[in-house]
Amino acid sequence: MEAASATLTTPSTTSTANTAGNDAMMMEGHATAATRTTPSPRTTTTTAVMMQETTVQQLHWFSRPEGAKGPQQMMFEHADAVGNSVFVAQDSGWSSGRGTKEYASLQSHMELAEALLYAGNTECCIYELIREGWPCSLYLDLEWESSSMQKVDAHRVLSHIISELFSFLQDRYKITPRLSVLDGSRVKTTTTKYSYHVCACNVAFSSNFGGMKSAVEDFASEHASDPLFFSNDKPIIDPTVYTKNRCFRTPLSHKKDDPTRTKLQRIAGRDWEPRPFTSAGELLDALVTYVPDNNDEIIIIPDPPVAPRTRFADTHISKKRRIVSSSLNAPFQGTCMPSAFDSSDKDTQAMQELLDEKGIKGFKVVGATGYENGRTIYRCRNDGERRCLSNPTETHTSNNPYLQLEPDGTVLHYCHACTCKDLGPYRIGRLGSVVSTDVPTPSISSSSEQGTASACHLSTDSPMSGPFISSGGEQDAGSACQLSNDCPTTGAYISSGGEQDAGSACQLSNDCPTTGAYISSGGE
Repeated sequence: MEAASATLTTPSTTSTANTAGNDAMMMEGHATAATRTTPSPRTTTTTAVMMQETTVQQLHWFSRPEGAKGPQQMMFEHADAVGNSVFVAQDSGWSSGRGTKEYASLQSHMELAEALLYAGNTECCIYELIREGWPCSLYLDLEWESSSMQKVDAHRVLSHIISELFSFLQDRYKITPRLSVLDGSRVKTTTTKYSYHVCACNVAFSSNFGGMKSAVEDFASEHASDPLFFSNDKPIIDPTVYTKNRCFRTPLSHKKDDPTRTKLQRIAGRDWEPRPFTSAGELLDALVTYVPDNNDEIIIIPDPPVAPRTRFADTHISKKRRIVSSSLNAPFQGTCMPSAFDSSDKDTQAMQELLDEKGIKGFKVVGATGYENGRTIYRCRNDGERRCLSNPTETHTSNNPYLQLEPDGTVLHYCHACTCKDLGPYRIGRLGSVVSTDVPTPSISSSSEQGTASACHLSTDSPMSGPFISSGGEQDAGSACQLSNDCPTTGAYISSGGEQDAGSACQLSNDCPTTGAYISSGGE
């Protein structure tokens, strides 16, 4: 394993994150908002955000493969071993029109911001590396070329797209985005290449290639007939920048093959005037991978579920028993993202009421988005310290959870924290259903005479899937075989094989999402 010499360094001076209001421009004509004052993720928060004095240090750049491992994989392994959580790449050479990259990692985004600011006017070709499975802020890469368009007209195009982006995010996610805009436009031989990076500082996605890609595609699709979204019949919004382990150019960096060495600079205000960065803290808003764990302003949108494919091989029908495979714990399958629509405030309130009834505290439901496959994602925000339902050994004050409502009413809890997100869901219960006998019960197969009031009971909140429940002995009058409303049983086989007195019954309550249950009483 070989580490290349570093070109990116950090200064040896004490740096303070900017705590004053600055120019993260929302849109043309809108007021500016304050830059984030919280430190980078996975670092200790202090009242006055102050970086400790650092010494000049070189990053370890991985540039050559070793065996089957490429330099990117080696960098990730090194970063995980030493606890680094910020990943970067840089152009290391340019030959035959094809660039090569090398990779490094840092402890914090503030360290990266200081290094970028310290680079000043020197050559700097640094990219953020958006690691697969890590959240990042919503971003757009706007690019087009023109031989006649003036800058003022380009700014009108930029303002129009940003104005439409505001409406899109407010309508879909009920959030007002706070944007940072970078300008990398440059003059070429016969044309001007207009290039803008737009980062929604307070709107993040679980992945850039899942929910974010789907959202951007929906946004572009809604404006497929808008001429200001196209130039020379090509879309201005670049759709190719939403891939796994994506490199995205940092502020104050230029492309290696750009002879003009034009760096991405911040612009803001009604006329999109240049606003140079004056501190490392101001740079944080322009870093798409900067998603602080302890910032309640930021909402992280989970990837939407994918509608499962029908699996005929898993469906078996017999004379006595019909079993349909449960989709409760089945992984999402397929490749097409379902269309989304916003759920009502009433739905959000109903979910919050379920949490209150269950005595679940530590977070609140703030919004919901439904999908055509019948699932709904409920966005949540921490309310003080939260004991994780998915991982009871963990408590969180930053990472927000989210809830997933299954088509059968089952509510599943997921956590965004790195220590919890791979553990699978926690089943909270079912939404909006109460046990009732005022509706017709499902068909019940019986080989003997039955009365009216007997049952064998399967308790509430039993997360069984496809159980065989049998009562083989005698039953007294008044007993029953019943699936309660909170049991997500699929394909259950419930039987009482012994003698039953008059009045015995085997009943499925109306709210039980049992699919194809076969319920039998085989005695006399």
